[in-house]
Order: sequence, then structure tokens, then C-alpha cells
Amino acid sequence: MVILLLIVIIMLSVLSTGRISSLEKKIAQMLVIGFLGDDESNPEFTASLEKYNPGGVILYNRPSYPGTGNIKSPAQLRRLTQILKQHSEIPPFIAVDQEGGKVIRLKPEQGFHPYASAQEIGRQNIPEVTLNWAEEIAKELKENGINLNLAPVIDLDINPDSPAIGRYQRCFSSSPEIVTIHALIFCQAMNKFTVYNCLKHFPGHGSASTDSHYDKADVSQSWNNLELEPYQQLIPENIADMVMVSHIYNKRLDENYPASLSKNIITSLLRDRLNWQGVVITDDLQMKAVADQYNLSEVLRLAIHAGNDLLLFGNSKPNNQLTIEQIVLTIRELVYSGEIPKSYIEHSYQRIRQLKAKFIDI
Repeated sequence: MVILLLIVIIMLSVLSTGRISSLEKKIAQMLVIGFLGDDESNPEFTASLEKYNPGGVILYNRPSYPGTGNIKSPAQLRRLTQILKQHSEIPPFIAVDQEGGKVIRLKPEQGFHPYASAQEIGRQNIPEVTLNWAEEIAKELKENGINLNLAPVIDLDINPDSPAIGRYQRCFSSSPEIVTIHALIFCQAMNKFTVYNCLKHFPGHGSASTDSHYDKADVSQSWNNLELEPYQQLIPENIADMVMVSHIYNKRLDENYPASLSKNIITSLLRDRLNWQGVVITDDLQMKAVADQYNLSEVLRLAIHAGNDLLLFGNSKPNNQLTIEQIVLTIRELVYSGEIPKSYIEHSYQRIRQLKAKFIDI
């Protein structure tokens, strides 16, 4: 009873002063969140950024929703990334998916450079070509204020018609050896220009016949252990900055949950068996493979219990926007109710701070 009363007093104090608690600050560092508009069209997000200081933001081009994208030109992007940094007490990860080929956020028609796809790079299979390609990507990101590239894709090109992967030429190869060689070069190039990299999509998305953006994607029959080999080879190199976990269902690894919400896959397989001790980030938790199956509170509880450190919310659709405050307060209530141990928040916060210290002055 006394503990409950103290919690109520603390909560009322925070609400009355407008300040956020230490717990809320740590929770906010676990968020990577998207927003609509550019530097001049979304002052509400800037205010929320200043109050809660999320761990990162993700920037998009949104051709399906004209006028809502974050990236319009090099000058505008540099101005936006500077504003995002200025309004953050702890500098944020500023993330994009700049893989090359069809999956790029900094587009040639907006004044940025074109880049070959990972598939084309893998076909050439010339390390010097890969290095030049990756360094050009990293250099342009750095020049425009981006410090996190959610790449490389290290899925194997098992199904060339996979609607989210193969069809977009996102894989270096179907060979684990070729994928590993070029992914290593890519990671090194990002770090050379102080851009964080991200291995994705664990534990392997390349055989999927459906797109987890729009539907449940089950690879239980098509996945095989070869898809873990790039992770097994790259993790000991100590060059990867984070690992992104997909929303793939794989009943051979977890009977009940998609990878992104699975303790069996993230903690038991990735952390314990493969010895990944760094930051784990979810794929976008608003993708239908997850969002259609679970409500927000369930998604957050399962994702944190599974072992994720960074929770990604793309906010890519105008009619489906989540606020930083909404997510932070939902997690806070899960901690207060005992559904999420506070130690989980602390462990993730420490991993995030340690990673940020690599390139960001905190």
C-alpha cells in the first residue's frame, strides 16, 4: 500500500510540473520513431522530441502520401537533421534505409546520387567495387546528417520472387559466403564515415512468399539454417552495430510468436547461441504482420520481454500515427504494473548509450 501511494505521488508530481521522470527518459531512448512532414511542417513533433528525447528518428520518402515525406532535397535534409539534433538532449540516431537500388530514401530525382542494388553488387562480386559503392553511400549520408543506415540486408536470396526482398533485389546473393564478404565491407564503410550499420532481417527473410508489411509471413517450411551463417560469421568480427529482427513467423524456432516478439529467437538464439551482445532493433512494429495480431500494449510487452532494445515505429501512414508520449506512457504503465521488469529497461538503456558513445558525443 505504501509503495502504491509513493508511485501515485511521483506520477502526480511529474504531471503537475510537466517534467518527465528518469524512467520515462530511459524508455524514450528505446524508441526510434517516424513523423510526417519536413522541418517546417511538423512543429508538434519537434516539441515532443524536445520533451521526451527519443533514442532515434527514422526518415522516409512517402510516394504513396504526397506532401508527408521527410526528405525533399539535400539542403532541406541537412536543415532537418540539424534541427533534430538541436532539439535533443541526447543526440538521436537519425536513420534511413539506404540500401541501394530500389530501396533508397535519398533519391536521385531529389538531387541525391543513384546507387546499384545489393543484388548487382553481389553479382559483380568484386570487393573493390563493393567498397567504392558502400563508401559513396556512407559519405552522402554523413554529409546530410544521417548517422544510422538500416542496412545491409544479409538475407539470402532464396526466393527471387519474395515480395519484400528478392523482388526488390535487396540481397547480395543466395550464397552465405558472398553475402558475408560484401556485408562486412558495407559495415566497415559505414563506420569509416561514422555511420552506424544494421544487419537485417534476423533470422532470415529471404525465403518468404508474402510481405510482412501487409500480411503474416510464415517461412516455417522454406527457411533453413544456412540463413544464420552470415550472422555467425559477422558477429565475431565486431563490426556490426545493431541487428534488426523481422516479423517472420518460423515455427521451427518459435511455435507462437513472430521473430520480433520471440524470446526464443532473440534471447535464446541471437544473444545466447550466436553471442550477439549488442543492440537489437525491431522491424517497424506498425507493419501488418504484427499490428493486425496484437494491440499496442501487447506488442510493447512482448517486444521488450523478447529482448529488443530499440522499438521502431515508422508512422508512415497519415491515418495511423502514434505519438512518442503514447508509447512512452504505455511502457511506463507496463513497468508500474509489473508486466515489464524495470531491469529490462535499464539493460536496454545501457546498451543504447554504449552504442551511441561509439560515434555520438553524449
